[in-house]
Amino acid sequence: MNCSAVVLQPIFDGTTFLMLISNCVLFVFAASGNVTMFLILNRNMRGKKRNSRILFLLYHMTVADLIVTFEYLPKEIVHTYTVGWYAGDLLCKLCKFFDIFGIYLSANILICMCFDRLFAVTCPLSALKGLERTKLMVITAWFVAILLSSPQLFIWVTASHPCDKSFTQCVSKDFIRAWDPRITLTYTFLTAVETYFVPLAVIIICYSFIFYRLRTTVKLHIDVQKFHQKVQVPAPMTSRSSQNLGNFTKPRASAVHLDNLMRAKSKTLKMTFCLVIFFIVCWTPYYTAVMLYFFRIDFNTGRIEGKAPIPKIVTRFLYLFATFNATFNGYVYGYFSFDLWKEICALFRSDSLKRKRTKNSRSPAERNRNVAVHSDIEKSNIFAQSAAY
Repeated sequence: MNCSAVVLQPIFDGTTFLMLISNCVLFVFAASGNVTMFLILNRNMRGKKRNSRILFLLYHMTVADLIVTFEYLPKEIVHTYTVGWYAGDLLCKLCKFFDIFGIYLSANILICMCFDRLFAVTCPLSALKGLERTKLMVITAWFVAILLSSPQLFIWVTASHPCDKSFTQCVSKDFIRAWDPRITLTYTFLTAVETYFVPLAVIIICYSFIFYRLRTTVKLHIDVQKFHQKVQVPAPMTSRSSQNLGNFTKPRASAVHLDNLMRAKSKTLKMTFCLVIFFIVCWTPYYTAVMLYFFRIDFNTGRIEGKAPIPKIVTRFLYLFATFNATFNGYVYGYFSFDLWKEICALFRSDSLKRKRTKNSRSPAERNRNVAVHSDIEKSNIFAQSAAY
């Protein structure tokens, strides 16, 4: 390499500044939403809803999003500012491991949520075993996320620039030609399948089946109501027997149940539509950039060939979308799972109540000591006033 022709100094240009600001804004949104969601879930799971399966799943999804929030985004902010990597080889490997681990875990928990909702509709009588089944799915999700993230520990290393040993970067081994680039390419492709295509397919299939079952149940209840309306009650012999027979033409319990089913159907339809659109909006731009990168690779050699089809700044902003899912998960799932404003108010009320209890829980000796101190202060004030006169 002709080192005299290479610019070695890291450049903090306008594009880098925009990336830095974007990551900071995302961090603020992600931290606000995910920390609030975590506190709400923690409060609910310590109360009457501690055995709720959906809260248990949301709790673990929030943990996954917090990993992205407080590991990936701060690391990206610092790395964007410094341009080079100065944290050493161990942190390079660990950061890359947790970068993908949080994304894998979030995708796996999302799949668990879809199956849990599906089981709740198709097997409602198995609710007693539902929590154990959900816990088993979550344990599997964590194990799979750890397993699939482990290759990151071997793919990424720190490497110095050949013409300036003081400038280091955290790069994949194929970048420095330490192994076949097709290994990294295959792993990247499998990551795209596991974090994008599989969850998207599961969301569409599971919620479509849930909506179908709800629609079928609603239709069945409507048919039952029509049947009851056609049935004519025989004329009663006395007014008392008429009161005992009651009115069978409009069963109240059936009407209430039908109304609940209609609301569940409407909510499921809206939630499915929003979740699919949200998932597509968050991940499609990122994987579009990844696919454009794939198209430039010669699969015989694994090397990048040709000119980039889109400007570098656009590519870098498309890569930002990888964090959108973790950034806004708390807002989206919180909206469909809670009355957010009510939960936030309850959160602040419980916090103020806790402080009040702490204040009232002082020992009698401490309270007497405070009273004595205030009494001494009042005596000194009276003495000072009398001395002044």
